[in-house]
Amino acid sequence: MIGFLRDLYEGLKDEYRSRRDPSRAMPSRPAESPPWPAAPRPAEPASAEPIPGPVRPALESPAPLKHWSHPFRDKSNPLVQLTNLSKAIGGYYPVGRNGMWHGGVHFDSGTAGVIDQSSVRCLADGEVVAYRIPATNPTTTYFPAPGVTVEAPFASGFVLVRHRLAAPAIAGSTDAPPQLVFYSHYMHLEDWASYQADPARALPAFWRAGSYRVKADVMDRGPLGASVHGEAKDGSKIFATLPRGAAVQAAYYDLLFFRLESVQGVDLPELAEPIRTGRAFLRTCDVERVEGSARIRSNALGLQRHDGLNIHAAANAKSDVLAMLPRGAEIVISGEGDYRKLEGVIPASPDDAGFSADAYEAPPGYVRFAALEPILAPQQLDSVVVLDEPIPIKAGELIGHLGPNQTDEPAPAEYRLHLETFTDDYLPKFLEASRAWAQRLPEQELGWLKIARGTPVVAPRENGPPVLGENGPPAGNALLVPRALLEGLPAEYKRVVTLQTTSYNWYRLEGLLNDADGNPLDGWVCEKVGVTPWVSPWHWEGYDIIHDYGPMERSLAYRLSIEGLLEQDEQERYRPRIDAWDQGPVQSRLYAIIDSNRDGQLGTEEIRAALCIPARAQSISQLVVQYESEWHYRQPKWDALDEVLGHTTSTPHLNWIAEKERIRQISWWSEVARKVGLPEDGDVYHLHPIGLVAAFRKPRENTYRIYQDGTIERYLSPEQKPDSARYIYVDKEGVEHDFGVFKAIEADKWKREGMRDVGKVFLIDISDLGSNSARKFGFRFFDTPRKYMSMPALASLIGVLMEVRFNDVVCTGFSLRDGSPGAESKSHINGQNGDFRFLRLDRSGGSLLLNSEPEALDEFREMAFIEALYKFGWKQMLVWEYTLNGVKKLLPRTAHYPGHHHHLHVGRYQPSIKDVSDES
Repeated sequence: MIGFLRDLYEGLKDEYRSRRDPSRAMPSRPAESPPWPAAPRPAEPASAEPIPGPVRPALESPAPLKHWSHPFRDKSNPLVQLTNLSKAIGGYYPVGRNGMWHGGVHFDSGTAGVIDQSSVRCLADGEVVAYRIPATNPTTTYFPAPGVTVEAPFASGFVLVRHRLAAPAIAGSTDAPPQLVFYSHYMHLEDWASYQADPARALPAFWRAGSYRVKADVMDRGPLGASVHGEAKDGSKIFATLPRGAAVQAAYYDLLFFRLESVQGVDLPELAEPIRTGRAFLRTCDVERVEGSARIRSNALGLQRHDGLNIHAAANAKSDVLAMLPRGAEIVISGEGDYRKLEGVIPASPDDAGFSADAYEAPPGYVRFAALEPILAPQQLDSVVVLDEPIPIKAGELIGHLGPNQTDEPAPAEYRLHLETFTDDYLPKFLEASRAWAQRLPEQELGWLKIARGTPVVAPRENGPPVLGENGPPAGNALLVPRALLEGLPAEYKRVVTLQTTSYNWYRLEGLLNDADGNPLDGWVCEKVGVTPWVSPWHWEGYDIIHDYGPMERSLAYRLSIEGLLEQDEQERYRPRIDAWDQGPVQSRLYAIIDSNRDGQLGTEEIRAALCIPARAQSISQLVVQYESEWHYRQPKWDALDEVLGHTTSTPHLNWIAEKERIRQISWWSEVARKVGLPEDGDVYHLHPIGLVAAFRKPRENTYRIYQDGTIERYLSPEQKPDSARYIYVDKEGVEHDFGVFKAIEADKWKREGMRDVGKVFLIDISDLGSNSARKFGFRFFDTPRKYMSMPALASLIGVLMEVRFNDVVCTGFSLRDGSPGAESKSHINGQNGDFRFLRLDRSGGSLLLNSEPEALDEFREMAFIEALYKFGWKQMLVWEYTLNGVKKLLPRTAHYPGHHHHLHVGRYQPSIKDVSDES
């Protein structure tokens, strides 16, 4: 919101200059307008101590978030994501281009050159709690010059998402990790009209109007009535369908069919010849006898597929069908489960009254939920929607699209997003608890190397890294460097030196560090292993909390002063406000980051220049500011700017009057706060949104999610190499069993034994699968070097083993390390085909020979194992046909094959794998 004031401020330069040049004066307020009273200045707190906030509501949702996403899916390293913000035209954090407090960051035409801003995405897993989408963007009437007006649109659409941040659990501890509920806010989103004008534009999934549409590909059994068959058997040709209640004459033919002899009151010429020749049949279940006559039953249903959806009498597929809905029909439903209650049918046009005169009446019944798709539209337009039941949303899911914001200039509107994150007064306690918790985290959670302020940066030289003790200019700001960035450095930019028992890692860094004056400082820095600290985001390293209650006119007066826009008498009159801001907590902290010796002034260009420097951009992103939200509208707060902006009742400033009305219209806090757990007074802690994403977002891992129905979801991250993946089994209760990350090796692909194919495969040594902490089974190899499986095949095997949960599964081999089958089997290539010992009744895992001891076979468990193998992708299974108690037997889904009396061979691997993406 205060971003609008940035544009207004540019106009104010002309206003101040006009005092020296009357010919440029702005138009006055019309004489017939009522006077515009000046509001008294709000009282200021006596000290800078934090004001006690409200008790944080006990919220059960959302669940702790697992994933983060940049709002525009920027895949740059975290430090670049921060410096990209320097390219914005305005809207910096925590001070905007107008010099005033600004609680968020902007993405606009300036950042559009480095980021794809085609759609706005959710920062993290959470739940949508409120939003506003206008039918069309409202407008403000500005007066850029005497006699000239501009109708300037401004995007008032916003979305508010609630998140829960929880520290990782500590293995072996029952202590509850610290948690924080926070909110992300997305302002200046497009209006409903823009979506109607562009049907191809994706719609946010959380827009739910409560209605659904019958899918375009639905085909249910029907139509209503009885099928007339050409033969007395199911599957025979169907000539026609007789309507329910139709009177017929039918003769007994057999237990399942009547011969149709005539039909009364129905004109179906296509039945004349079949009836005449005795080739028309009705199923006996479709005909009822009533007082000596026969008629088609009221629940008869045809045996053909028709384009539409059946309405059932009860919430199950076997219940009677009452009516049919055409494809595309819009309906209202209620309830849960596979079948939902039909509450109404919405007519497609005023002339289509649905099933009755009341458009929302419908036959009582139930419809199959899987055959419906939600109709996405805002619940309401032009008003704030606070959801009674928050709607879950995942990191990276669509929030909306950038909307237009025009100033008092006739130039085209600027499309921008204002993004911010904030939380309530629990934050200080959370930070304290989180920092204590971080001391207990394992080493793998420590993903950031701390380069302290003053660390020597030794200039590069041709013969490698410097020697220990060699000096260089000190780093002017501290910097946390992500491990992934260091690991991704070229080999010649990394060196390891060991002296006696101490190791040192040298890193050559370019474009990251700066000296005390902000000049680039490229060179080598040294990590003393075990001494130079590594931290996790849960340490909140470098984060400072700033409590600031200073009124906004202080910062505005300061900005006008340093821009030279105040007259001498104004300088003197506003001096207390100017000095109060310059020496206040926010400005003082910025001086410490940007201008430590305070030898200058901090204006827009100084802050923008600082945001170009990774270390300074990161330090600024670590500022947490307690300040009243921009979106909490109090008229006295804005009226307090009247004096500095030159607005009085006698000389009104029309653009400032218009701007205050725009601010009032765009605010939302009072309508939302109490209902979603935010303090009603608007006093919240603001955190840098991209700083949070940069700190906490980990590159998404290649992941196999294995479901108990045999399906596997595979996510291949564009940020990771394909040679590793995390494996997660999801049981029928939805509980996730994380098997961790498996590392693969690259091997040649084989066409068959002795003949290589084109391409490569990735194979995993699964020797340790049987000791994995997530397992609910026993598994081991016996006497084989063929311990390598393909990455998908491992997912299938985990699914099989987690389903049967046997403790005596013994594998006798898949593929060798190079993907070849070895000497024992020709088909064991590419880590997909393998062998298992048969399961014994004594559950010992020992060898079993079906040709000599079939009585030792545990048939029931073996059949369950085979079914699981088949479900998870192995469609060929070879065994031995055995004789037990004089009866020859062959296990289900198997074929007899010579030499397979001591093992089960699995092959023809055809898993059900669904590749998912960030869009999924």
